Amino acid sequence: MKFITYKLSTTWGTWSAGLLVKDLLTLTFYDDLTGKTYTVETCVNYSARGYGRMVRQPHAYVLLNGRMHWKHYKYMDGVDTYRRHVVRNVLYVLIGKEFKSVNSFIKEYNKLMERRKKWKKN
Repeated sequence: MKFITYKLSTTWGTWSAGLLVKDLLTLTFYDDLTGKTYTVETCVNYSARGYGRMVRQPHAYVLLNGRMHWKHYKYMDGVDTYRRHVVRNVLYVLIGKEFKSVNSFIKEYNKLMERRKKWKKN
């Protein structure tokens, strides 16, 4: 199956350790065998352990309702920059490539993100 395109939106919420941010991605694939296109919901999580890591997860929107503090705005600026310069570029590289399954697509995305982290450290 071929990765065709994506649609991106963002949600966030607060918890005891700070701000929880997720990019909600709707991925569109074309299956060569059946000739059909289908969509899959995934999330890109932003946390200290897995910054920018993708998982397969249904979308759930959380609103802050005015509870965002200055430190949260600073964090969101970093996430916005990362999304523009890293996440979108990696997704753009994957458009048009063939994958065995959605899970293999997610593994390839996460592998590229890990490779990017290692390259950035050196």
